[in-house]
Amino acid sequence: MNKLCFFSSFIFLTNVINNFFHGDYIYSLLFFILFFTSILHHYCCETWTNYLDKMPIVGIISYGGMLYYKKLEANLIDSSNVSIAYVPVICFYLTVFLYLYGDITDQYCFHKDYEIANTYHALMHVISSIGHHAIMVL
Repeated sequence: MNKLCFFSSFIFLTNVINNFFHGDYIYSLLFFILFFTSILHHYCCETWTNYLDKMPIVGIISYGGMLYYKKLEANLIDSSNVSIAYVPVICFYLTVFLYLYGDITDQYCFHKDYEIANTYHALMHVISSIGHHAIMVL
């Protein structure tokens, strides 16, 4: 069991709650599925659970990106929250960097030291959660 990543997966429940109270039940359901697959994967640490965990991630990135684009297109972002509009983009690029660049260079989430890799993976959970919270409050 990967304890750090298992417990950091619980941050996705904040997205479930936030999306539910904002009335976006699809987004809420996607995050609930991600929470479930993430705790399953980080508890079992099997190859098949890793693949299972990727499916809701694709859905959340797609749905969150579409929602973000629609909010930008509809000019729902006024001067009071324009700085928040940058948060999802920054969070997205940070997670891509930690995961993809880390995979290519054997760093961050793919570091040879298991504890360092898990720490960055848990950080990626937090960063992605923050980015999707920012999409909801726009």
